[in-house]
Parts: sequence; structure tokens; C-alpha cells
Amino acid sequence: MGKKAKEHKDERESFAAKRTKEKRRNTLIAIGVLAGVAAIVGYSAYNFVNLGSSAPGAPQGAGALGDEHEHAAILVRIFGDKFDFSGPAYQIKSSWIHFEGQDGNTIHRHASGVTLGYLFDTLRLALTDQ
Repeated sequence: MGKKAKEHKDERESFAAKRTKEKRRNTLIAIGVLAGVAAIVGYSAYNFVNLGSSAPGAPQGAGALGDEHEHAAILVRIFGDKFDFSGPAYQIKSSWIHFEGQDGNTIHRHASGVTLGYLFDTLRLALTDQ
């Protein structure tokens, strides 16, 4: 084997070794990123499933979020005119009780112990923040 052929062989081996090392490094980085994402998703899912009345912003006396799903119809008239809760200013301002789907007639309650008073307090606060 001549000198040139030996150098060419060494170059190929060196290139293959570099390529293998790069591939291994990129694979380890990808595994690390995916593990981090999986950990964040798992932690978030765990917290969501275990949301209870101790969750930030929970109404006083409320049960766990998701322990109930009830609907109630409402009609508010002010001086004979129907008040419209279907606008975006009134939609889903709280996870516990809200209007949704541009329907201003149906209240959705997702936890026991949550009152209409809490719904209207939430709406009032949302409107004053605008």
C-alpha cells in the first residue's frame, strides 16, 4: 500500500469517526430535548388533573375543577331590553363557571360550590380591566 493510499484510508477513517461522533452527539441532544419536553408535559398534565379548590383564583368554597359539569339558562332584561352575554367580553373568563361558544344564554359550571355571584364578579372584574 502506497503512501497516498494510506493517507486516503486514514482520511476516510477519520471522516467516518467524526461523522459517528457527530451523529451520537446530535442523538443525545435530541433525547435530552425530548426528555425535557416530556417532563414539562407530564408535570403540566399532573397539575391539571389535580387542580382543586386550592388552585390559584379558585372561588371560595369551590370543589375540584371538573368534579361537575352543569348548565343553566339565564335571561337578563334591563328596562325591557335583553342583555347580551354572547360578546367576547363575557366568554370564558373563568374555568370554574362561564359562558362559552358565543352563547349568552347558557352558563357552564365545572365545579361544585361555585355561585352565580362568582360568575358576575369575574365578569365585572374582566370588564373593568379593559
